[in-house]
Amino acid sequence: YLFNIVLTLADNTQLTLTQDEIWQDSFCIDTASSSTSSFDIGCAIIGKCSFTINNIEGDYDGYDFFNATAVVWVGLEGDVTSNTQNYYRMGFYTVDEPQKANGLISLTLLDNMWKFDRPFENVTINYPATALSIVQALCSYCGVQLAGTSANFHGYNFSIAAAPQDV
Repeated sequence: YLFNIVLTLADNTQLTLTQDEIWQDSFCIDTASSSTSSFDIGCAIIGKCSFTINNIEGDYDGYDFFNATAVVWVGLEGDVTSNTQNYYRMGFYTVDEPQKANGLISLTLLDNMWKFDRPFENVTINYPATALSIVQALCSYCGVQLAGTSANFHGYNFSIAAAPQDV
């Protein structure tokens, strides 16, 4: 696999990491739609990406990775004769747990689902509302950009008469 990870640190410094900077076999993306022992309807699991940066030469000693944002791309070697490579965006992440030890920097990143882990009582939604307008209001409130230029999903135009009362 090939990697292209664009990190934007809290001070707006941008770093681009490739497979040359990533410690061999340390890259992992964990995603799920339910817990491991059950199928949970309506559950949303926060995705996680982790990898280790080779810092044996000290190239990254002066950087603070906490709360950095990242766009993670994974590529596959293409036609070796024409040296083409195809990259696929795996997601948008925020560094949660940077660990520095023994010339290595281990990063744990959470996808943007973590931003929804908060109370929604201050979200303004005028009912009746469509499912799309509710999703847009929640994304705006949490600072998450809704993917794609057209945010149509199955049931996006379903009308919801009133806010749920038992949540």
